[in-house]
Amino acid sequence: MSHKVNLQIQFDLRCTPAQFREHADHVASAFAAVPGLLSKVWLLDEEHGRGGGVYLFANRAAVTAYLEGPIVAGIRGNPALANVEVRVFDVLEGPSVITRGLPPAGRIDDLLGGARPSREA
Repeated sequence: MSHKVNLQIQFDLRCTPAQFREHADHVASAFAAVPGLLSKVWLLDEEHGRGGGVYLFANRAAVTAYLEGPIVAGIRGNPALANVEVRVFDVLEGPSVITRGLPPAGRIDDLLGGARPSREA
């Protein structure tokens, strides 16, 4: 059985919060297309000039592929972002379901709000 994995990426902003918001709006669809990504929550701490994201992946292989791929390389190489921190955690699915952090097994569509792309031809 494959366990879900949480990825947290945080960084210091070297741009304005408005510029970060605009960029996030522009690139969100690229993130939505990442294989194995179940969800991403975008983060912004204007007071401390930090941003980032909290991701939920279907499995560790998907996280590894993402971390080795072009999006993370772009985050690390972006001059508007500094001090990039990456943390990976296994998700404790049982207690996460109880506390509504995950839907019950087999109900991932609830987590995605029914927004899962169709796989039909």
